Amino acid sequence: MHNHQSGFEVVGRIPRFQQEVIRAEVGLWGVTGDWARAHGGPVVRAFVEALPASWQGQDYRVRCKLNWLKRGWVPGGSLFHSDMAGRRSDGELEHAVTPLPGKHTIGCVAGDCSLTLFVTGPVALPEYPLGQPQGLLYDATIRDRLAAGTLEARRIEEGALILFGLGDFHDAQPAAADGWRLFLRATLHHDPGDAPTSADPQGGPPPWMQMRSGYEPQSAVAERLFAPYRSQRRHG
Repeated sequence: MHNHQSGFEVVGRIPRFQQEVIRAEVGLWGVTGDWARAHGGPVVRAFVEALPASWQGQDYRVRCKLNWLKRGWVPGGSLFHSDMAGRRSDGELEHAVTPLPGKHTIGCVAGDCSLTLFVTGPVALPEYPLGQPQGLLYDATIRDRLAAGTLEARRIEEGALILFGLGDFHDAQPAAADGWRLFLRATLHHDPGDAPTSADPQGGPPPWMQMRSGYEPQSAVAERLFAPYRSQRRHG
């Protein structure tokens, strides 16, 4: 059994930005704080400047992903998951051990159409045998417990800088209205996948231009109509 105390801590805030400012931001992947401060748009610069004093001067990496969402769309799919976990031999996330324990990520959402939901409180999850889709089983278990009222969850606030890590289960939420959403993330965990693979002529990293959205039905009728098109959920 894996026992976690899920949640997040608010460690700072950025101002609220208008939609026309958010939509002009360019996605970034694995850039240094100095690069983000020098070349990012106003939202990215505000995020970096708002990081806690203990992070300033640290060798963290910044990602930001922009999504245009219609009501009911989900940014990058929908799956309750926990960052900073290792991998089992079958590729599933391993929540018993991690290469870097502790809270090493600060996230923030600009735009209030889709605000991430965090499970809050103790979470006990079984370890499933190798070859089983542990991530999907965890997601289903968490959703069942939330529906039954045995787990609690809390949406983050727009512009809040939240500190989280291993065991803090969260999920992107279906958009409540049409709009732009920018998710910003700074992490001390240097995943090899964060490293830019090429550089632009000015010596900077390439922009992260991929925009992938999912969909979650918002009514029983929509669920029945959508059922033939539902595929395995993935988080982004």
